[in-house]
Amino acid sequence: MRLRLPRSELRDETIVVRLPTPADVDALVRFGDDQDVRETIWVPIPTPCCRVDAESRVDEFRRGWEEETEFGRALIVAGAATDEMIGIVFLRLREYDSAELSYGVAPARRNKGVATAAVSLVGRWCLGRAASGAG
Repeated sequence: MRLRLPRSELRDETIVVRLPTPADVDALVRFGDDQDVRETIWVPIPTPCCRVDAESRVDEFRRGWEEETEFGRALIVAGAATDEMIGIVFLRLREYDSAELSYGVAPARRNKGVATAAVSLVGRWCLGRAASGAG
């Protein structure tokens, strides 16, 4: 099983799931200062997270689609209206043609359906690829 980048961003009326971009650096720096992120590590970044570390992590998240990295394949969950990062989804290929999906959502956006929407969009995309025989 191979996972390649979605051909276009995944979206619904509230969120967009997309490849990490340099625009996500500021959000990663903010998340690195958040006590909740320090305790739950829903975004694997240093806490606190300086700009250089955040830039490096965005590059590593992007590289995960081209080669094996520590984090696997990362997709940013952003608000549909703002495109501001509010979460992240990680996909790691496992044995028996299976994939592990993990995610995290910013504390201010929890319990508002963000995780459900992101997992649903990514899950449908993954299952659609498997059903179509796409790599």
